Amino acid sequence: MLKTLEKYQKCSYSALEASRPINETQSSYQEYLRLKAKVEVLQRAQRNLLGEDLGPLNTKELEQLEHQLETSLNQIRSTKCCYGVWVWDFALFAAEIKAKCGLLWLMSPCL
Repeated sequence: MLKTLEKYQKCSYSALEASRPINETQSSYQEYLRLKAKVEVLQRAQRNLLGEDLGPLNTKELEQLEHQLETSLNQIRSTKCCYGVWVWDFALFAAEIKAKCGLLWLMSPCL
């Protein structure tokens, strides 16, 4: 009787272990397909942003693309403008420091 139970356990557990990799393989394959589709969508969006493959797009999609490009361009311009102001402020600050250091240098004969 004990041998029969051991054989049953071996058969039933080995069947479960054999089916597990198949499920994991199917799950991995489904994940692969999902990621592949996502990559294709992102590549298509990138091509559209670069002005390529615009033929299949309808009017609404073209308007959304135009809005997205305008928004991005405005963000770039505002960042560039703020950066330019920052550089200008830094240049003025550096000039003030130079002027003060020059005056200090002229005032102290030991340096």
